[in-house]
Amino acid sequence: MTHALYITFFSILTLFCAILQCSDIRMFGIIPDITFGLVCAIGFVAKERYGGIFGLCGGVLVMALGTSGISLAPVMFTLCAYLSGVLPGIILRRNFLSYLVFSVMMGAIHIFFTLIYYVMMSQSFEFWAVVGKQMIPELFSCIICMVTAYFAVLGIYTLFKGKDKRGGKIR
Repeated sequence: MTHALYITFFSILTLFCAILQCSDIRMFGIIPDITFGLVCAIGFVAKERYGGIFGLCGGVLVMALGTSGISLAPVMFTLCAYLSGVLPGIILRRNFLSYLVFSVMMGAIHIFFTLIYYVMMSQSFEFWAVVGKQMIPELFSCIICMVTAYFAVLGIYTLFKGKDKRGGKIR
């Protein structure tokens, strides 16, 4: 039962973030990728299985609610949320400082996908203008959203994690 509760809370929070992301909220002159930060935090805290699932669902939600044309959001969200769950167990311990390192890494992957999107859409663009006006602000907004989401996800996960009615531990 407890397992289903935090999955329900994560689902509601993912839907809320996807809807909020499609509003007109701006940070550093761009729309922050709130849902991306949330699914990466879910992957880091609740491990790769939940990260991959919520990454795919969050990417599809963002694509369905607010993108135009071809979107790489489901691929990017799934990849980054899954890696957020897998890599901390291999490279660093799961704590806040390692999460900051992974936030920068996942933000870098996010801006790499942004560059792929620009090239894929065959837009003529000035590379350094895109870096200065889109990619750098996007990196900082991703890190801020990921750190904020980390504390929300950690709070929900620790609130509902523990023993269920049968006395078994929840993974």
